[in-house]
Amino acid sequence: AECGATGARESATAPAGAAPMETIRSKVAVLLRTPRHADPPPCQRRDSGLNGAATSSAEPPPPASLASATAAVRPGKPISPLKLMTLATISLSATCLCSTIVQSQLLHEGALRGRYDAANDDGVSYFTGSGSSGGAGAARRDLDLLDSRSFGGAPAAARTTSAAGGGAGAGGDTDVGGGGGNGDGGGSESATEGFGEQSQEEFLVAVKRRLKIETPLDKTFWRPYARLSSEGQASLPAGANKTNLIFVAGAEGTGHHFVTALMMRLSQLMPMTLVQEQMFQALWWKPHDRSPATFWGALESFFEWVGAAKANGKHPAFCARTCLRYSGLKHCSWISGLQQQMAGRLLDGKAHNISYQPIGQMFSYPFSRSGNETEDGTHFPRLEDLQYLCELAGIRLKVIVLWREPVDAIMSMNNRGLPKIWRRAGRTFKLHKQVGLFLSQLDELHTQLQSLHPHDYRIMNYTDVLLNGQDYVRDLAAFLEVPQAQLSRAFTLSMKAKPKKHPRAPTTAPDGTWSDEVRRSFIESRLAEAERGPHPPACCGSWTRRLAERRVVQMPVPRDAGLKPARTPHWFTRWAQAAPPPRRLQEISFTHVVNPFDPGNNTERARSQTVTLASISHAAALATAQGISVELVCAIFAEDEAYLAREPVKCTFAHLNASAITALPQFRHPVRLPFLNMILWAGHQSGKGKYLVYSNMDIGVQPPFYIKMARQMQVMPDVPVSSIREEFEHVDATFDVESAIARRGTGLSHPGHDCWVFPREWVPRLILGFTLIGVSMVATDMMQALHAISGCRMSLLSPHLTFHFVEGDSVVKHPSNQRARNDKIFTGLYTAWNCAQFARNRRDVLATYPEYGQCWFSQQAEWNVYSYQCGATIEHLPHEFKLLWHNDSIKPGGAYIDCNLPSLCARCRGRDGSRRPPADLMAAVPCGFCRCAGDLGNPPYITPPVGGEVGALAGEETANVPRGGVQEASLDQTGAAVVGSGGVAVAQGGKAARALPRTGSGAVLLPRSDF
Repeated sequence: AECGATGARESATAPAGAAPMETIRSKVAVLLRTPRHADPPPCQRRDSGLNGAATSSAEPPPPASLASATAAVRPGKPISPLKLMTLATISLSATCLCSTIVQSQLLHEGALRGRYDAANDDGVSYFTGSGSSGGAGAARRDLDLLDSRSFGGAPAAARTTSAAGGGAGAGGDTDVGGGGGNGDGGGSESATEGFGEQSQEEFLVAVKRRLKIETPLDKTFWRPYARLSSEGQASLPAGANKTNLIFVAGAEGTGHHFVTALMMRLSQLMPMTLVQEQMFQALWWKPHDRSPATFWGALESFFEWVGAAKANGKHPAFCARTCLRYSGLKHCSWISGLQQQMAGRLLDGKAHNISYQPIGQMFSYPFSRSGNETEDGTHFPRLEDLQYLCELAGIRLKVIVLWREPVDAIMSMNNRGLPKIWRRAGRTFKLHKQVGLFLSQLDELHTQLQSLHPHDYRIMNYTDVLLNGQDYVRDLAAFLEVPQAQLSRAFTLSMKAKPKKHPRAPTTAPDGTWSDEVRRSFIESRLAEAERGPHPPACCGSWTRRLAERRVVQMPVPRDAGLKPARTPHWFTRWAQAAPPPRRLQEISFTHVVNPFDPGNNTERARSQTVTLASISHAAALATAQGISVELVCAIFAEDEAYLAREPVKCTFAHLNASAITALPQFRHPVRLPFLNMILWAGHQSGKGKYLVYSNMDIGVQPPFYIKMARQMQVMPDVPVSSIREEFEHVDATFDVESAIARRGTGLSHPGHDCWVFPREWVPRLILGFTLIGVSMVATDMMQALHAISGCRMSLLSPHLTFHFVEGDSVVKHPSNQRARNDKIFTGLYTAWNCAQFARNRRDVLATYPEYGQCWFSQQAEWNVYSYQCGATIEHLPHEFKLLWHNDSIKPGGAYIDCNLPSLCARCRGRDGSRRPPADLMAAVPCGFCRCAGDLGNPPYITPPVGGEVGALAGEETANVPRGGVQEASLDQTGAAVVGSGGVAVAQGGKAARALPRTGSGAVLLPRSDF
């Protein structure tokens, strides 16, 4: 009877036909206002419909605290302020409890779903509405509109969404908390007092379990990439988008540098940055190697570039980058040149004491010829990639095709390559190879052009352009959609700036020396032989016939082709059809490791570190609200801990001991410089994240940093990322995190790398030596190690996710301001050390990963070695490190061993290098980080500690190293150094202490000779 009465009351409370949400509210109201029975009737049962809370079909009793408070209030008596406050607190607690119950039920039934805001460019989910749980609302499918700058620039794609934002991960079993989810059960303590501690704990666990959201696998993410039209860009609606992508196609030696000098002066065109250029260089380095990871990185860079061009009302253009050089300076700056381009100042002709010169990768057919002649002809662009990318972005591809007489083009190729690759022996073979290379690449270009509509490319004769440039203005301006007056002015300035070629005097050199006449005659004979051969060149009779009639040639449309020439679907569409869905967001977690230090009296460094740590805290909080776990590890020396304790940022300290002075007594620096491999190991050992983030200490992160990195790792989980910063110059004393957020996207671009994200489990297998932090060649060494272990795959991103600020002029704007170029301490001993370590690492990388020799970054690294003048600075090092630079094999025995620290590693690895002591960050000598020749092919190269503290030298009884690090030593009357009990002495020169006898007080005795 009681159960029936209760059912009747519930039916009366909930109106007929009420929505589920109204029913839930009615149940909650009954729960709070119905008196509790002392003994529940037998028919009472547990109902898990409300978050698993203990409810029943009978009248649920109210909380004990509420019942007692109600009984305490008698009619007719005034309510005291204390009782009034108690009632208000109980009411507020009950309201919070109701909110938690209702929200969890709605989330469970799918009534509250998040929709991604397409206007947001950082990949952050926000709630923009909630659908009904019944009727047509339940059948409606939420769409996650994918922003072009958030997920590789894909078009709007249907995506199954999670309730991220205010609820994702909030109050989950992992104590990540959340924004707006109230998952810690806040406010429910008072309302559940009468349930008892055990019931309350069960209730909170049930609520957390219900509130934990696991993002479903998004099986529709790759759909936009797999369903593109096979008819090409002609299928785009006319006038749908006025943005064009300009590409210059031509064989090597056909005038790319002059066209670059022409296009860089047009203010309507926007060049790519150096990093975006490098991403396309990686894509086309092996054009037949169809790597989805490499293509995805190029796709991300492409959409960053196109998005920036659209925001500035410009057309993205290859071969449009310039470099500004001040008179009397050796180095030029493409960043300063880009500033001038964006301001449209390259046409004013008032450049006093400065000059502009074309710079960058020209992407000719082929490009990037090197000293390794086996690679010549293997690097060239693919127009089908550009067609596919333009179709994704909804822009139009326009190609300028350069033609030049083959003899003149091959002579130009030969003149540029003559000082580098020619020798007295084999000249005939090498010139013959250049002729064949030119013809094969010209045929490659001709074949690729067949997939383009004739309206989308124009052909020009470079030789005639130099003679009659103004005759090309009208037709070329109409094709590029730029003003004729500006293009005419650009032609005039480019012709004036072009270096004049002086005719050479007739040579009287002895036989065996090839003059221009001899080479030209040889080229003509080889071209005639190829024309008469069984496979004559397919290009370019139709071009030359039409070029004889007009300046800018548009090829006719074949009658059977129509307006929509069919083309083979891009290979990435086929891969996307079978690609696995992105990983769940809950699978992504980060450990961010940095190396802060006490800056002393340097206020700019102190402020930079404070802003960096605060920015990491901001970004981590936003990521946590999205269900992404982020932890911060600070690898520090003991003397820096007191300074960092004042920073209001939660950080896990990992103490270091070994530094530059440990390895080389000649080092003198006011701040101890740590080693890169030890900082990464500190993050590996102290962190728990799936991915490791390493950045320089002066690099701040914008709020969406971790979210964007998580998005990237969801799609390409095993591909490392290098995030390129932007530079804010001339900041004032009030610059902070909020200032960086406000100025995001307005700073200078940066040509280097200083922030990486990669799987944390890679750290013990990275081939990294004792590279010094804060010196040149750090990024080169890090990039080499990551490219080697990842199979030459890396995404280079620059969507303004990291930043750096300076009070004066930026060094990226004025390369002469860089310490690496003008400070003797960095151009001498410090750079020499890193150059030697890089050389040893490169030798070990090639021995372990032979395929790295064919990676695009291998050549880039060689250029960096040349730029930092490693060959000249290496003379500052002792003999053993010169051996590392010259890659000579160090014979086992004596004081040296074939390791990356020959003398120091010999003390702990044995004469043959067979012993592998565990890694110990607190050891005075970094024996556990030595990598010897016998270790190659047998990773990990850093041996994890078995347990407990490891001594300074493996295999020897040494003093325990205190957490305070290295102590100063004093000399006693016998000439020995005395250190406090339990300490390790390191002399001013940085030499580590051996295990030596102790004094009666337990102090260590060191002979004076050790200093």
